[in-house]
Amino acid sequence: MPRKRTLKQDNQYPTRVYRGKSSWEWHPKEGGSVSLCPLDSSPGKVWQAYEAAVEARGKRPRHTVGDLAAAYFASRNFLGLRPRTQQDYMDCWGMLKKMFDEVDAHKVKQKHIRAYMDHRAKTSEVRANRERVTLQNIYSHAFEYSVVELNPCRGVRNFKETPRDYYIDDEEYNWYYDESEEAVQLFMELSYLNASRGQDVRLIRMIDLNDIGIYIQQQKTGKKQIKEWTDRLHLAVERAKARRAKILGKLKVDSLYLLVTRTGTPYTADGLKTLWAKNKQKIQAKFDSKITFTYHDIKAKGVSDYSGDKQKFSGHKSFKQMQDYDRRTQVVPSLQVPVRGQYIRK
Repeated sequence: MPRKRTLKQDNQYPTRVYRGKSSWEWHPKEGGSVSLCPLDSSPGKVWQAYEAAVEARGKRPRHTVGDLAAAYFASRNFLGLRPRTQQDYMDCWGMLKKMFDEVDAHKVKQKHIRAYMDHRAKTSEVRANRERVTLQNIYSHAFEYSVVELNPCRGVRNFKETPRDYYIDDEEYNWYYDESEEAVQLFMELSYLNASRGQDVRLIRMIDLNDIGIYIQQQKTGKKQIKEWTDRLHLAVERAKARRAKILGKLKVDSLYLLVTRTGTPYTADGLKTLWAKNKQKIQAKFDSKITFTYHDIKAKGVSDYSGDKQKFSGHKSFKQMQDYDRRTQVVPSLQVPVRGQYIRK
């Protein structure tokens, strides 16, 4: 098994190719090493030298899908994406890797992608779609550099996705809120009142609180907004500040963030998921009933309950994206016609 690389940027080079003392070296599975070219050579030159070395041994140059993925994750295209998007692609590759890592990249066909998606859809059609997109990006990068001749993901259709339409009404929200622990209550209120994702709420810093409201930059879209103060929002923040001061005071430490764990650290993505899951399980066990809404549905409730420009409030780039979050059943006027029996015959 190839050893783990010391430098992350070296992942763009072929498998088993490493930095030697004065040159790039290929370490075949059979053992030994082959000097390829000087350390200051370009990545393209290293690949050419590697393929020439493989051919010299009478073997066909072999790029695995894992090789393509490593090159893509070290590329400018990938590194220029937002951190959340990068993490999503890496998570998708974590699943794809189990099937494709050591597969010859030149032998993957559309039928293989289709078979993978059909199998993956037994667990989640949405994840199957996301993973196909990730693999398509990996192959697109390799195609641009003429490493592969075709992108096998092209022509393979995604599964149809139906937008989630669950709306949390006020009674359900208030009941769940009252049964929740304080940290969950604060996350709920800050997500609902600002129509914010959990990742944006957990990253609110003390310097983001100003006279106008709360400065929030969406991690997913990069959208920057200041959500103006309301009495309810101000009350939620004051409660969060009091909780923060109590925790940090006991620990005698400081933090940049408004919402902190019992150890004084900011919540991680996994930490928030765990907090929500444990709270939900506790309430379900207490009432012996299943809670059907998710944390992300709270953002949708915020958008649905807002009475002004919903797209501006939510920060979505398109009207369609905003519509997916506007889940409250609309009340519209019915047809105004005379009551039956009141027609006047002439």
